[in-house]
Amino acid sequence: MKGSYQHYQFLAGGAIILFLSLVLLQLNWLRKAIYFQQEEIQQKLQRLVPDMALAINGIQHEAFHGQKQKLLAIPIDSFEAKITEVLVQENLALDLSFAIYQDTVDGVFISNGEDSLVLLDSPIKSCLSCIVSFSIVRDMEQKAGETDEAFRNRMMENAQFQYFSPVDKLKAQNGSVLWLAIYLPNPLMYSVKALIYLFVLNVAILGLLLALFYYLLRALARHKQLSQVKDDFFNNMTHEFKTPLSSIRLASKVLKESKAKEKKEVYYGLIEKETKRMEQQVDQLLQLSLLDHKELAFAAQDINLQAIIEEVPQRLKLLLQEKQAQLTLELDLEDAQIKGDAEHLSNSLCNLVENSLKYSDTQVQIWISAYRQKNKKIIKIRDNGPGINPNFQQKIFERFFRGQKSNQYRAQGFGIGLSYVKSIIEAHRGTIRLNSAYQQGCEFIIEL
Repeated sequence: MKGSYQHYQFLAGGAIILFLSLVLLQLNWLRKAIYFQQEEIQQKLQRLVPDMALAINGIQHEAFHGQKQKLLAIPIDSFEAKITEVLVQENLALDLSFAIYQDTVDGVFISNGEDSLVLLDSPIKSCLSCIVSFSIVRDMEQKAGETDEAFRNRMMENAQFQYFSPVDKLKAQNGSVLWLAIYLPNPLMYSVKALIYLFVLNVAILGLLLALFYYLLRALARHKQLSQVKDDFFNNMTHEFKTPLSSIRLASKVLKESKAKEKKEVYYGLIEKETKRMEQQVDQLLQLSLLDHKELAFAAQDINLQAIIEEVPQRLKLLLQEKQAQLTLELDLEDAQIKGDAEHLSNSLCNLVENSLKYSDTQVQIWISAYRQKNKKIIKIRDNGPGINPNFQQKIFERFFRGQKSNQYRAQGFGIGLSYVKSIIEAHRGTIRLNSAYQQGCEFIIEL
């Protein structure tokens, strides 16, 4: 068994290391994925900013080539619409800040963003002044008295084909360059948004692994606990069966060698007593097995609860006399009729009283009180014995649990009595609990 524990501990330790390694790998992957996503967004914007510049230039070409008044007259919504149009074509939903500015101190500055310094320093920009217009015009001459501007406008109106294109190193007419700069205020948010499905999937997988890991640790702890319970049970069972068997073997030996009639009667009685004790222990184990398989027969009949309680002192008369104990009944049940199994309820109440006798010294006082509270019948069994160690109070209804670890065989039994009582009470749609606030001994409260 020790080797099995070490094996499970080794597996648990390895699982912890693997889980933590997986978490670190996933976090590192997520960090790199967000970084590369940010880089990808920046590269896409760098690639698209010339297209945005061409789209904006198409609003009014002359405005971006020295005609400042025309440029300032264009609504800012028109610039935003052209930028959004380019983004939609690329299936990008980005809330960009942009600026149209000249690289001079007193130059034009048009922007939808608040942080002008960031926009001026943005590496994602394109030259608007470098975009020229190409037109194909045939058989047109300047009329007499027609100004150059009027002639140029007339040519544009009659041009059969016109397009705009950026020209490298083209100088603006007034010596300054007009730029379109864009800036993504929070690239991290957009990167995470783009990876949200993968992120959620990774979180879900990590959560599932964490749940499985937690289940593994609980199963390991439960396995260890059950193994300890099994060892304690076998130790208890060995003791419970060895003591009566030793007594029977000794009595048989004395009977074989002795011819005295008085001795024979005494040892015959001893054999009968120890045999009955073993039979009771076997019956307990059989009842426990039947409870596990839900095959224990319950005779659901109309029974008188007060009558069942009044039988307890008679059933335990000899044990009460042996321990010099006093059992007091305080019954106040106007309507004592319930549906249930009289035998199992009586056994449960007797079991609780027997526990008070087993774990207490002589002359212990025990009280059984019963009364009606609304639609429930309350039974309280209390004593002035040593009580139950607070460290054990949460476990007393667990199967095979026995609180006397320092003196394991002080009391008889397998540690299944209270588990049996709890199963019987719950089978009658009731509850049983230990009153931890009771300090003068031990008190169990049953509600039916």
